[in-house]
Amino acid sequence: MNVNDILEKWVLEARDSAEGMDVGLNISTRKAVKIAFDGYGETDEGEEDLDMESYAVYIHKDALSDNFEFPEHSETAWAVVQRPEEEVCHHLWFNVTSDVFEGPDLSEAVEGTSLTIDQVTAIVTALDI
Repeated sequence: MNVNDILEKWVLEARDSAEGMDVGLNISTRKAVKIAFDGYGETDEGEEDLDMESYAVYIHKDALSDNFEFPEHSETAWAVVQRPEEEVCHHLWFNVTSDVFEGPDLSEAVEGTSLTIDQVTAIVTALDI
């Protein structure tokens, strides 16, 4: 299974087990990873598109450490304060109607962080047990 398939599987697990779809709430079923619902898409008319769900998957550089639990983020009134020196935030869009994921490649999420695609791939693969 490739890293994109693993991340999509994790999002579906989180989505299926979530008790609510509150924006920003960590719904991950894995303690070393944060997965947060990030809102709905928008139609061409500017209305909320409930068939397009956005998810943010956070992968921390220390996720493979013994007993690691993903640390809480600081927040502002409008956003999560990301830590590019410690983590990668990868955004995925899930099309509910077609049951398909869309979005940028994981390598794009790594840009601007202190992690490499090889590090993130190794972390994700090792956590997928």
